[in-house]
Amino acid sequence: MALNGYQKVTDMSYSTIPYTALSNENLLRNKNNNYDIKVTVLIGFYNNLTFLKKQLECLTAQSFKSFEIIICDDGSKPEVVSSIHSLMSDTKIFITHLWQTDSGWRKVELLNKALLHARGDYIITIDQDCLLHTDFIKEHFSNKSIGSALAGRRVELSPWISQLIFKYNLSTTFISKYYPLISVALWFNQKSHWYRGLHIKNKYLRSLINNKTRKILGCNVSFFKSDITEI
Repeated sequence: MALNGYQKVTDMSYSTIPYTALSNENLLRNKNNNYDIKVTVLIGFYNNLTFLKKQLECLTAQSFKSFEIIICDDGSKPEVVSSIHSLMSDTKIFITHLWQTDSGWRKVELLNKALLHARGDYIITIDQDCLLHTDFIKEHFSNKSIGSALAGRRVELSPWISQLIFKYNLSTTFISKYYPLISVALWFNQKSHWYRGLHIKNKYLRSLINNKTRKILGCNVSFFKSDITEI
């Protein structure tokens, strides 16, 4: 597997605990998969390879292509780490894997460290159990604003719908293509808040619906790197 070698990093500004960083950049450069990185997607991760594989399928299907991924791994097992590196060697997306020892929940600390490695000027954070619409990155990037954070919404899938979706290859834009049918199924489960997932493209209708301040959710938020590093 022709990935860059592991680099051990100690960053005293955040923590005295070292972490490791591995990138597939050299492998992709050799394949001439070169493009300008405008967005960095941070994924909070811990041990769940099944979810990560589906996320990578969703990210492969994104309509916006100028992005990289940083997997913020809060102490996954060695066999899981090895599998992640295998996934990184079999993708056309720039991916950096950050890993720190499992010493309790320290995900946010690793997300902070990821900013040191981010090459995109714009940052989007998601959790490991999020499945993404085809225009997910496009919508965040096209609505960005200096000095502001975008708070996206989410829909909670029921177990049986999750099991159904996981049977398909999501790199084929499955979610966006069949979301109307998924919404109908979710309507029967009122706790799912299915309406939050409606993809409304008309700006006027959006302004009518998004007419109040919303809470920020770590699984669906974006901001300029310069804003967060200033904070």
